[in-house]
Amino acid sequence: MNRNVREIRLRNLFTGPEVWGRGPGILVQRALVNKIGHDQVPEVIRLSLEGVRRMDVTFASEVIVEPLRRYLGIKSICVVHLATLDLAENIAAAAQRQQLPLMIWNDAVVQVVGLAPRAGNRDALAYVLKRQQVRAAELAEALNISVANASTKLKQLWETGFLMRDNRVGKSGGAEFVYRCIG
Repeated sequence: MNRNVREIRLRNLFTGPEVWGRGPGILVQRALVNKIGHDQVPEVIRLSLEGVRRMDVTFASEVIVEPLRRYLGIKSICVVHLATLDLAENIAAAAQRQQLPLMIWNDAVVQVVGLAPRAGNRDALAYVLKRQQVRAAELAEALNISVANASTKLKQLWETGFLMRDNRVGKSGGAEFVYRCIG
C-alpha cells in the first residue's frame, strides 16, 4: 500500500547541530507545526535528525514529543536518521516523561520508546512490527487467540498511538481494519 509520507529534516529548522532548552524548542516546534500543517495529508511524518549531533531532553520534548501528542490520532510521527545513541536516549526520556509511544527507526529496525504497551498487548505489537500490515484474523491465528481478542488488542494499540489503522472493505463486503507500523 502506498502511504503518504513526508520527511522533515529538523536540522533545517535551527542554526547549529547542537540544540537544547525549552525556549528554543518551542520556537522550532512552531516552525515544525507550520511545516506539518493541519490537513490530513501527509499521514506519516518522518522527523529526520540527520546533521543533529546533540539534543537535550527538554528540546526533544518540545520539538518531537509535543507534536506527537498534538497530532495523535490524526497523523503518525516517527524519528529517523539518529547519529548517536545519546540522541536516542534523550528522545526516549522525553517520550517517557510524557507517557507517549514513539517509533525510532535505524535503517529497517524500529525501536519503540516512551510509553510501553500493556503487558497483554506486547506480543501483538511485536507481531505487527515485523510485518507491513496485519488484520485481526492474522494476529488471532499467529497468537492462537480469538479474532475478537486480537481485534481488541490491535484497537488498543492503535488508540494509544503504537500503530496506524486503515479502514478497508473486507472479503465479506463489511468494514475491516488493517493495522500498520508507524514509519
